[in-house]
Amino acid sequence: MTDDRQSRREQAITNICRKLLGETPTKIEFPGGRSRRTAIAYCGEAIYAVSRRGSVQRAVLEAAVLKQLFELGVPVPRLIASQDHWTIQEYLGDIRLSQGLDKAGPTERLKLMTLAIQGLAQIQDAGRQAGLRTKVAAIGRRKEWLEKFIAAPQHVSALIAVPPPDLNASALLELLSVPTSAFIKWDARPGNAVIREGGAVAWFDWEHCGCRSPLDDLAWLLGDEWAPEDESLEAELLETFLPEFSVGRCAKQGRDYLMAFGTLHMCIRLSLILSHKGDGDWWDRDYCLASDKIGVTAQEAGLLCRRAARWSQTNPLTRPLSSWFESLNTKIEAL
Repeated sequence: MTDDRQSRREQAITNICRKLLGETPTKIEFPGGRSRRTAIAYCGEAIYAVSRRGSVQRAVLEAAVLKQLFELGVPVPRLIASQDHWTIQEYLGDIRLSQGLDKAGPTERLKLMTLAIQGLAQIQDAGRQAGLRTKVAAIGRRKEWLEKFIAAPQHVSALIAVPPPDLNASALLELLSVPTSAFIKWDARPGNAVIREGGAVAWFDWEHCGCRSPLDDLAWLLGDEWAPEDESLEAELLETFLPEFSVGRCAKQGRDYLMAFGTLHMCIRLSLILSHKGDGDWWDRDYCLASDKIGVTAQEAGLLCRRAARWSQTNPLTRPLSSWFESLNTKIEAL
C-alpha cells in the first residue's frame, strides 16, 4: 500500500470513528496487513475492530447477524455501530485460534478445538432460534456451483502437473446436495476465531455467513491448513460432534458428506496455496500465521495433501483421489 493510500485509509477510519463513536483514535493498527479490510482502532482505553466491507449489503448483513447472535449469548463480538460499508465491533483479542493451535500441545489443542466447535454449534442453534435461515442467502444452491466445487482437483492440476483421476460427478452432486439447510458461519477457519482472555474461543468475520449444511462449518475448520495434523484428535472430535452437525442425515450419511465435502474443500485450499506461490519461493511461516495469510508453505501444503488423502480414502466417491494426493505431496516436497 502506498503512503498516500495508507494515509487515506487511516483518515477514513478516523472519520468513521468520530462520526459513529464520537471519538478520535489515538492509534490505528492493521494486524492482518494493510491490504485487509479490518483495522484496530485505539480510542482512549477502548479498543475496536473497524471493518470496511466490500459492499453495503455485506456490512448490513454482518451487523444484523451480529446483533441477533450476541443478544442470544453466543461467542461472537458485540456490534458497537454500523453505517454504509462500515461496522465497528468489540475487539476480541490478539491471539487467533490458528496461532494458539500452532503453539499448543495435544491436550490444549483438544480443548481449543472442542471450544471452537462448541461455539459453532451454539451459533447454529442461535441462528435457528432467531430464524436467520430465512434472512440470509443460500450458499451453493445452484447446480453450477456444485459442479465447479467438484471440479476443484482439476484446478489444482492446472497448477501442478499431476492430472487427477476421473470422479463420478453425478453421484457427488447427489451426495453434496443439502436436504436440510441451516444458518452457518461458512468461512469457519481457525484464522476467523480468537482465543479470548480466560481461554474462551469466539468467532468473528460474519460478512460471508449464509444458509447451507451445518457440516460445512466443520469442514472449514477441520480441513484448514492451520488445523492440527492429529488423526486421533480429529477422530475424538468427530465422535463427539458429528451427530450434532449431521442435520437431516444419519451418522453414516453425515460422515460421507463431511469427508467428501472436506476433501474437495482441501483441494480449493491447495489451489489457493499453489496459485499464491506461483514460481516464487514458499512464504515465511511465521509471517503467514501472524498476518492470517493462506499457508503458502511446504509444511501446510503437505499437511493438506496428507489429510485429504486420508479423508478421500474413507468415501468410495472420492477414493480415487487418495493416491493422487499422495503424488501431489511428493511433487510439493520437491518444489
